[in-house]
Amino acid sequence: LFALGISGQLSAEAATESPVGMPPADSQPAVAVPEAQTATQPAGVVPAGPALLQEGTLIEVELLDTLSSKLSKQGDVFRMKTTADVEVKGRVVIPTGSIGYGTITYVEPRRMLGQAGELFYRFEYIKAGDRNIKIRSSQGGAGKDSTGSTIALVALFGVFGMFKKGADIVIPAGTRFEVYNAVNTEFVFE
Repeated sequence: LFALGISGQLSAEAATESPVGMPPADSQPAVAVPEAQTATQPAGVVPAGPALLQEGTLIEVELLDTLSSKLSKQGDVFRMKTTADVEVKGRVVIPTGSIGYGTITYVEPRRMLGQAGELFYRFEYIKAGDRNIKIRSSQGGAGKDSTGSTIALVALFGVFGMFKKGADIVIPAGTRFEVYNAVNTEFVFE
C-alpha cells in the first residue's frame, strides 16, 4: 500500500507540472501584435482625407437683423451667424460666428378689421471659408389677431370700429434658431 500511495502522489505531481518551456495552464499566453497595429496617432491629430458633413446636420444660428411684418419686404435678405462650431471628424468646418443669409418669402402688414401682420422667411446658406453651405428651415407666423374685438367695436361704434388694426409680427435680432445642412457636403483634410 505504501508503494501505491507514493506512486499515486508522483503521478498527481507529474500531471500538474507543465512540460519544460511551457507556461502554467492558468496564465494567459502572450500574443504577438504586428508593429503596424501598435502605432497609434497622437492625441488631437485628425486623419487626413475626405470627410462628409451629412445632410440634416444641426446648425445653431442667431439673427443679426430684426424682421417684422411692418418693415420687411418680400425678397429682402437678412443676416444670421452661427453660435456653435460644426465639426466633422474632429475638425471645425463651420466655425462659431460664420455669417449666413436668408430671404423674406412673404409679408403682409397688419390690416384693418383687426387682421394681424404675417411674415414668412427661409434660411438659405452659411459662408464657411470660400464655400456656401446650403441650409434649410422655413419659419413664419402672424402677430396678434384682434378680429373678434374689431367686430365688437363695429357693433358699438359703427364704421369707425373697422379702422382697428391687428398687431405686426416682430422677430428681434438675437433670436436663435436651429437650422439643418440641406445637402451632403464633402470636405478634404490635408
